[in-house]
Amino acid sequence: MLAVFFRIEKVTIRSSSSQSKIIGALTSIFGVLVIIFYKGPKLFSLSSSAIHQRPLGFMSSQSNWIIGGPLLAVTFVLVSLGYIIQSQVMKIYPEEITVNFFYKLFGTGISLPLCLLAEPNLSSWN
Repeated sequence: MLAVFFRIEKVTIRSSSSQSKIIGALTSIFGVLVIIFYKGPKLFSLSSSAIHQRPLGFMSSQSNWIIGGPLLAVTFVLVSLGYIIQSQVMKIYPEEITVNFFYKLFGTGISLPLCLLAEPNLSSWN
């Protein structure tokens, strides 16, 4: 949808490629809405003792879908914008390896301080 908005992609209703992209986008949006508005029982339920037995530090006993859903949506929008910007940079400077290197370098430079703020205990990074 962002590619259409920025006029990188053109939508032709009669084209099978455009039809499949529209169906894929609608399916994705429908899937997100099902996940957000699902009011049934928990699908993935672990007891508190099972959580402590597993070595995965990122497994949480609490889930906050109200914050997680919009943050996940913002993540996907920002990644899409990053790809759009990267494609525009590639038109100006077509060296793929150099552009990819700086993309990853700046991503590391942004995430490293945030990771250290989120987990200041350096022994937990082992």
